[in-house]
Amino acid sequence: MIKSVGKHTYGTDTYTTTVRQFTSYADPTTPVVHIGAFTGIGLGCRFFPSEGVAHNPKSCTNYAFGNLAARNEIFNNFPILPKVQTKGDINVGSDVWFGESVTVMSGVTVGHGAVVATNSHVFKDVEPYSIVGGNPAKFIKYRFEKEIIDALLEMKWWDLPDATINKILPLLQLEPTMDIINQMNQIIRNEN
Repeated sequence: MIKSVGKHTYGTDTYTTTVRQFTSYADPTTPVVHIGAFTGIGLGCRFFPSEGVAHNPKSCTNYAFGNLAARNEIFNNFPILPKVQTKGDINVGSDVWFGESVTVMSGVTVGHGAVVATNSHVFKDVEPYSIVGGNPAKFIKYRFEKEIIDALLEMKWWDLPDATINKILPLLQLEPTMDIINQMNQIIRNEN
């Protein structure tokens, strides 16, 4: 389930985004998805905060004994109760862009400002302001130099009041330089 969505994020309706949530009567674990502000999610994106139940490739069988209520009357001799397979919540930062048909698996954090290419399958954390793509998703490059990334992460423009964001909007739409970031910070200081 999507637990939280930040302001002005789009693409989280059921037509666009699917959250596959597996549950087990024997395991109350319910990992969730958190999505930051100003994030765009392309058509057909899927988030898997839990990855299934009781399909354990390390045991002799992959069968989901204990999770099929109709068969539990017949097969009830399982000393190990089935568990939800998950690595934890999915956390998506702010100002993230997902292309179409991206899949994000449990336990993943997608950092602020990241870009995830169309048809990517994300198993591992994505660093802030990086671009990843593929199956499995791999690092392609950073969007900006480290100094710019650090300044944008410190600014956290997505947390500002909408009126302040509107004032820095002409600068936000430019390729960032330290001069532009300093101009935005000056406007932000004048607003406070």
